[in-house]
Amino acid sequence: TKLNPAHIAQWGTYVTAEDVSKNSAQLKIRTKLQYDAEAQMADVVLQSRLVDADGNAVGEAVSEAQLMPLTPAEVEQEIHLKNPRLWSIDTPYMYRVESILKDKQTGEVLDRYYTPTGIRTFRFDAQKGFILNGEQVKINGVCMHHDQGALGSAAYYDAMYRQLSILKDMGVNLIRATHNPYDEDFI
Repeated sequence: TKLNPAHIAQWGTYVTAEDVSKNSAQLKIRTKLQYDAEAQMADVVLQSRLVDADGNAVGEAVSEAQLMPLTPAEVEQEIHLKNPRLWSIDTPYMYRVESILKDKQTGEVLDRYYTPTGIRTFRFDAQKGFILNGEQVKINGVCMHHDQGALGSAAYYDAMYRQLSILKDMGVNLIRATHNPYDEDFI
């Protein structure tokens, strides 16, 4: 992967949702920035946009940062979202955080990074078990290897989709992925 010396670290965006209800959610975004140069410091602007499934921006945060050579930095931001669509097993609604890193002086886009994000609450209760978005959910899980049977270990989208569809039709709502890292499309 070829990147600008000032860039967003791979898997460097971490999003958590707090105070989640049907009326609102507070998203906290931590973004790790890197400046892989031995030159002077870099002045940058990080724009984080929350984008819904239809491609509409529904929230935004903008922060300035000064990056020192060869020293990772972390920027913390918050986005308040009204009336969030909550992720659930039956309606797995996904947002995405679009992180845009710009040069502060020129406005040139240095890097762009996307982080899929679902908003939900969960907890475990000693009497009721697993609670998702305030409702009790029975966990029906399987433990599954990373391969696709006779197709081997390659990650074929259609094969993964078929496999997951069959499992969902069986009532599976949790998968323990074993041994090897799974393809991002599977996750």
